[in-house]
Amino acid sequence: MTYVQTTRQSWLSRLTNSVGGMFVGLALVLAAFALLFWNEGRAIKTARALAEGARLVLSVSADRIDPANEAKLVHISGSLAPQGEPTDNQFGMSAPGAIRLARKVEMYQWQEKRDSTTTTNVGGSQTTETKFSYERKWTEQAINSSSFQYSGHDNPPFPFSGQTFVIDSARLGGFAIEGNRLSGLGNLELVAPGQTALDAVSQLAGRRRVRSQGGMVWTGDPQQPQIGDLRVSWSRAVVDTTSAIGRQTGDGLGGFRTSNGRELFFARIGKVPADAIFRQEATSNAILTWAIRLLGLFLMYMGFGLSLRIFRVAADIIPPLGRLVQFGLGMVAMLSTLILGSLAIGLGWLFYRPLLGAAILAIGLGAAWLLPRLAGVRTKTATSG
Repeated sequence: MTYVQTTRQSWLSRLTNSVGGMFVGLALVLAAFALLFWNEGRAIKTARALAEGARLVLSVSADRIDPANEAKLVHISGSLAPQGEPTDNQFGMSAPGAIRLARKVEMYQWQEKRDSTTTTNVGGSQTTETKFSYERKWTEQAINSSSFQYSGHDNPPFPFSGQTFVIDSARLGGFAIEGNRLSGLGNLELVAPGQTALDAVSQLAGRRRVRSQGGMVWTGDPQQPQIGDLRVSWSRAVVDTTSAIGRQTGDGLGGFRTSNGRELFFARIGKVPADAIFRQEATSNAILTWAIRLLGLFLMYMGFGLSLRIFRVAADIIPPLGRLVQFGLGMVAMLSTLILGSLAIGLGWLFYRPLLGAAILAIGLGAAWLLPRLAGVRTKTATSG
C-alpha cells in the first residue's frame, strides 16, 4: 500500500534553514580537507612499508624452522592445519577442519521506502509530495519501525543475532598462526543444522515451531513467511594450501613491524609467490587511496554546495532565476573543490614527499589562476560577438 503526504515550506523558512546549512557545509569542507590530507599520508606510509617488505622478505620452507631467520620477514607456503574447531556453543554447532564458522540470522521485516518530488513555487516556497510505500524483505539488520511515517508496520526485535567463530590458531607447516589472522580466508559453505540447533532456535524464538529446509532453520512457513519469521544458517570456511608473509618469532608467524611503524602480515589461499602478494597489496592500496580521494572530493563538493545554498534560496523567489543561480553555484562548488582538494592532496604529499607535493601544488595553484581567466576570456568573446 502507498501513502502520499504533501508538505509546504515557506521561502523565509528555507532561507533560515540555509543559514544553518552554511555552517554545516563549512564543517564538511574542513572534514573533507582533513580526510584528503590524512589519506595521502596513509597511502604513502603503506606504499613505503610494502616496498620495504618486498626488499626484506625471505621465502623459506614451511616445514623447517630456521633459527637464523628469527625476527625476520619470511614467506611460507604449505598445507594449513586448524588447531581445534570453531564452535557455536549456544546452538551446538561446530565445523571440524574449518578455520571459521559463521552464524547468519535473518528476519522477515517491513521496510519503508520514500520517494519525494519537490516543486519550487513563485515567491520561493516549496511544495514536496512524498510517497511512502512498505514492502517485506529478509534482512540481517534490524529495521527500526518506530521511525516509520505510518503505523501498522511494526517489526519485532531480533531474539538473537549473527556471529562469527574463529579457531584459536592453525599450523602452516611448522609455523603457528593466530586464528584471527586467517579469518578472512576461504569461501563459506553451508553446514546442515542438527537437532540441538533446531531446539535452541525454537526456544530463543519464543518456543515457536521450526523446521530445517535448504540447509537453514526456519520459523514459520518458508513459502509464505510472515513478519517476524526467522531463518538461521551456519556456514564454514575450509582452507587447504595457504601462503603467508609475516615475522618469524620462535615457531610462530605474526605481524612484522616496518621502519615507519606499519605492520605487515598477509595470507592467501594457494601457493602464491611473495612478489605476487606484495603486488596485490600495492594494487589494493592504490584502489583504497583513490576511493578515499573520491569520497573526500565528493564530501567537499557537498560542503561547498551547502555553504552556497543560501544564494540559491534567495534567488528562488523567481524559480527560473533560482535554477540559473543553482547551475552557477554548482560550477563554483566544483571549481572550489578542485582547487581546495588539490591543495589538500598536495599538502599531504608535500608533508611526506616534498618534490611530488610541490608539483601537485603547482598544478592546483595553476588551475586556480588559469580557470577564472579562461572564463573571463570566454565571457568577453561572447559579449563582443
